[in-house]
Amino acid sequence: MKSFVKIFAGIILISSVAMGSQELNASTEKTGPAVVGVGLLATEFIGGPIFASRYWWQDGFGVNPFSAVFEKEHYFEDKAWHFWTGDILTQYHYWIFKHFFGDERPYISMALTFIALTAVEIFDASDFQRKWGFSIMDEVANVAGIGFWYTKYRYPSIPVDVRIGVRRWNALDRYVERITHYYKSKRKYFPGHIDNYSIFKVEFIVRPKKYFYLGFSSSLDDTNGIGIDKNLFGVTVGFDIMRFGADKLSKWRDIKFLRTLSRYTALDLQFTYWFKRQD
Repeated sequence: MKSFVKIFAGIILISSVAMGSQELNASTEKTGPAVVGVGLLATEFIGGPIFASRYWWQDGFGVNPFSAVFEKEHYFEDKAWHFWTGDILTQYHYWIFKHFFGDERPYISMALTFIALTAVEIFDASDFQRKWGFSIMDEVANVAGIGFWYTKYRYPSIPVDVRIGVRRWNALDRYVERITHYYKSKRKYFPGHIDNYSIFKVEFIVRPKKYFYLGFSSSLDDTNGIGIDKNLFGVTVGFDIMRFGADKLSKWRDIKFLRTLSRYTALDLQFTYWFKRQD
């Protein structure tokens, strides 16, 4: 997945914790919900592109995006990241319109997400660097993620979730160092960006019981130290300790953000068996 989109998705994930925060809702009653909502949207649609133009699209734009339609990353995990981003970003937009504008129509949130993620693809294809093109499969995954959110919106009892997590915790510090070094030096590219896939994973899970779940995971094979075009798949089982904690602690305090985290992140008591691909 494009590093900018991954960072962008991470920011949205952090912001989504506020979806279950009563304290934030209480504070906005004083400052004006609409003002806060406009501020959040402006940060995303104005501040986000400005930030990305400085660090990601440094050479400016001028390439016809229709002449740069190609696939740079063929990994299943990349498409799963785009799917997950379409899901969580739509939820984030829905939360903004519901709590700050009093509008619960799902199509507005879905349209905003489509515009935001499609704009990233167009910017990539228009960039003079020509590092990335407009990926049809990325766009399909974006739309599929939006559609998945709508399915969950219409049928919230469906026990299926798509979540991100860390597969190689021992390499996570190198990823943080890589990002820090990138912004300090303002380099055009993340050094060793392909290896980012092997550090993370995406899970597609089903919850047959309230807190127990099972499913399959996707990452990138790092057998030779870096992941080079080697999809890695695994079978996952686990116990959702965040959802369990949210339910048990609700007697003393409403901490719905734990349920939000458990829907989008894989930070549970779990085990994944990874299948090695034979060359």
